Amino acid sequence: MKVLTFSDNLAEQNTYVLVHLDRAIIIDPGFNGSKVRDYLNQHRLQIEKILLTHGHFDHIRDLESFSDIPGLAVWIHPEDRIMLYQDEMNYAKAFRARFVLPPNLEIQSSDTEEMVFCNLMLRVIHTPGHTAGSSSFLIQRCLFSGDTLFLDSVGRTDLASGSRKAMHHTIKKLDQMVSNETLIYPGHGMSGRYGSMKTTNPYIYQL
Repeated sequence: MKVLTFSDNLAEQNTYVLVHLDRAIIIDPGFNGSKVRDYLNQHRLQIEKILLTHGHFDHIRDLESFSDIPGLAVWIHPEDRIMLYQDEMNYAKAFRARFVLPPNLEIQSSDTEEMVFCNLMLRVIHTPGHTAGSSSFLIQRCLFSGDTLFLDSVGRTDLASGSRKAMHHTIKKLDQMVSNETLIYPGHGMSGRYGSMKTTNPYIYQL
């Protein structure tokens, strides 16, 4: 499996494309939709699914770049589904914008814990704190953590449905689940191995 990162935008928001065989999964097509779409078209890759780590505008805006694909599945945790329909919850206004969910997309909300990507197992981990429905995705020692876990910090908890207490429990849970060799791919900023983060991220080394 190959992991591609698209992050050339003012918010330094990371969109990830997981490529295996001739298929692709997109994680958080926030501000990188057109470049992702161009890459997929150029390499003739079929989009299997879009996964959302949470429902904030900077992670969902460019869903419209894929609106011409009828029935394309978009997964989001049930606790964050409302953010796809209410700008007050997804904070589009903070970007002086509005978000309108493309009608052709098939929104999937479930408490599922596993998905299959080609012949690979992808684990869905509910990681509340930044939002009530924040989720992380673990596949082949790669953890896509959204705005839950960054290289040297964690996501803010003072926005709608955020919880400092839930974030603390989430970080403790992740610490018990992932190995030092696991690559952490956050929603913003640089990626790194979890073992190294234990020495640079106070929210981890102070557990």
